[in-house]
Amino acid sequence: MPLQPLNAGLYDLILTDALKHKIQALTSQQASLENLDTANSHERLAEVVGRQLALILDDLAGQDDQKLLSQLTLVNDLLLDLRQRVSGSAEVVELLANPVQRLTSIHPQHQTPQAPETGLSTPWLFTAGKDTPSLLHELKRELANCNQVDILVSFITQTGVRRLEDVLQAITAVDATGNSCVQIRVLTTTYTGATDAKALDYLARLPGCTVKVSLDGR
Repeated sequence: MPLQPLNAGLYDLILTDALKHKIQALTSQQASLENLDTANSHERLAEVVGRQLALILDDLAGQDDQKLLSQLTLVNDLLLDLRQRVSGSAEVVELLANPVQRLTSIHPQHQTPQAPETGLSTPWLFTAGKDTPSLLHELKRELANCNQVDILVSFITQTGVRRLEDVLQAITAVDATGNSCVQIRVLTTTYTGATDAKALDYLARLPGCTVKVSLDGR
């Protein structure tokens, strides 16, 4: 894939052959390079491979199941080659199952949980748009399927807590041993007096819920 001309500015790019050629073609500018830190080099190099592999997989010929099978075959061929090359770490190389599927939940018989529409692995910006899921809707779905919840917010109001009251009561209900199956940790601030003490008291009374408040708002 051709690279755009390199403009002056800050970069954080792993050097590829194509990028190296662009740097060598600079005339009035010069490039600063540094070696990768081995503390995170495995992650940075994997990012480069992942981006290029995604383009290759998307470009494979075929439609639907045929294309998916071609993608599976290529990925497993690469993984088999890796397994042969890194015999000492071969156990970490896991081939993909055929057909290609993803695990979405583990649950009791006939009680399939509802996952958030936005998924679990992709970042999402809630904009209150007409055709996008609401934050409240997604929070309720995710809370209903958690075994631990960490809440970090600048302030908490009774109105906000009241809208989540039903799911909070459900997930913190105690079992036969008197313990809540879900642990909740709340960290908030007074934030110019916006935090409601009654809301904090309600949360603190929930089984398995710990509330901490920064009184200086910092």
